Amino acid sequence: MFNRTFKLNSWLIVFLLLIGAKGVVGQSTVVNVSFEGLKKMKGDFLERFIETEVGAEADSLTLAKDVQALKNLNLFYEVSASFAEVEGGKQVVFHLKEVFTLLPIISFGVIQGNFWFQLGAVENNLAGRANVLGGFYRYYDRHSFLLYTQVPYLKGSPWGFSTTFSKYSTEEPIYFPSKDTTVVYDYDNISPELNIRYEFKFGHFVEMGSAYLYQRYRAQDPTLPPSGQDTVTTNKFLFKGRHRFEQLRFNFHQFDGFSNEIIAEVVYTPIYKSAFWKLVNETRYYKELGKNGNLALRLRFGLADNAETVFPPFVLDSYLNIRGIGNRVLRGSAELTSNIEYRHTFLNHKLGALQGVVFLDAGGVRGSGQKIGTLFSNRATYLGAGARIYIRKIYDLTLRFDYAFSLGDLKQHGAVLGVGQYF
Repeated sequence: MFNRTFKLNSWLIVFLLLIGAKGVVGQSTVVNVSFEGLKKMKGDFLERFIETEVGAEADSLTLAKDVQALKNLNLFYEVSASFAEVEGGKQVVFHLKEVFTLLPIISFGVIQGNFWFQLGAVENNLAGRANVLGGFYRYYDRHSFLLYTQVPYLKGSPWGFSTTFSKYSTEEPIYFPSKDTTVVYDYDNISPELNIRYEFKFGHFVEMGSAYLYQRYRAQDPTLPPSGQDTVTTNKFLFKGRHRFEQLRFNFHQFDGFSNEIIAEVVYTPIYKSAFWKLVNETRYYKELGKNGNLALRLRFGLADNAETVFPPFVLDSYLNIRGIGNRVLRGSAELTSNIEYRHTFLNHKLGALQGVVFLDAGGVRGSGQKIGTLFSNRATYLGAGARIYIRKIYDLTLRFDYAFSLGDLKQHGAVLGVGQYF
């Protein structure tokens, strides 16, 4: 009798424990996920970036990762999350404040003997799904413009696309060794482009694309270049691939982590039945130092077909890679440049932040048809300082001022002003 009663009580205890355990599990299960504070952004779009979902166990570590993932979108100036007890489990609420995503494009640079500026506008969250639509006018020796759109997630899938239409016009100084003279050309490049992309996960994607290029070089003084080189017009087709892998943690105006991007291009010219190739790899590394410091590094290596030509693709230029150097100073068929910055936050406010910056930019190019070792003989190194004003409530808005001078020739110097970090 005692054994039978003991067995019965044992089964009763086990049954009650199971019921209790089930109740505990039920109380920690996510029964609803909501986004509070949305204005333009669509909640169903944000669900693709978070791991918390209905039916999963409520977990504070996962919630912290989700908060960081939403910060990384750069579409909110405040992000937090909380659990709320509701019938049957827990509700997860993300508290969000959206940045203003329709903003002007304004930037300009002042270099000795050269001035450029850029004006336009861009919407970075069209239809509340991180679609981009923008365009700008640029004066950089001559008049240029670009229109572009990007849909990163077509109908909620990992597939997306982007398009551009551009007219890029500049003055290009080209050196002719046979005549020992430099000829200034008016250069025009008109190009429509289409790219298709596939995202493996946020920050990791591949992209394939093609473009039609109409290019024309026309000498400002047609008597200077060699015979037949006063005007050069070509029609070309561009095919390119791009791979980007990014593991960055955004803390508003400060970054931590790294990214790597590689771009391969082949340009085919039907009239010459020839193909030209170019490969560029760019690595960036960011490290938060204490509460206010931020180290930023960029290394860029480019390599192209080394056939001798007066129109090689890589240049050292203040607008592109070395601040203060001037307007397309060196040109070649390979490029190696590095940028080192230390950014220090002197003022951090709910409306934004003020940073001071010191930097060192260095780089070189391989002359067309020359050996790779000439990368280190055709070089430039510039040291400088600057300031950043970060506006928290506007999408990725950082006002930038940089001033740099050459370590090899103190007479060479220049200032660059713009919107956004230099890299």
